[in-house]
Amino acid sequence: MADLAEAIRLCTPATTGLQADILAKAYTQRGAVLLLTSTTMRAGEGKNDGAVQALVLGGKSADEVEEMARADFREGKRWGGEVAGEMDVKMNPVRKLCGEIVREAMVRDLRESGVLPPEA
Repeated sequence: MADLAEAIRLCTPATTGLQADILAKAYTQRGAVLLLTSTTMRAGEGKNDGAVQALVLGGKSADEVEEMARADFREGKRWGGEVAGEMDVKMNPVRKLCGEIVREAMVRDLRESGVLPPEA
């Protein structure tokens, strides 16, 4: 994490294409580490044994860490990172909510038509 932060610091503001490419990759990589950390935090439910959590995150919640990841993906996208752009879209809370609403409607329709058994 410190190396990624240093790469971002050294390349900001970007004045060349190479610096922009480094920024895109560094933000994307840091976003991926933060996303994995937030997922691990949720799976651990209360365990605070990760080095990244203790050293870098300073007691932040899994939701706060996920938002940090999303911010890094947005920055990576801004500097031309395709993967960062895809991850930013995937993590969009409106998209998640819409997907959940559609899933619930489909399950309800399948239950009403008899394809799925009624809820227990």
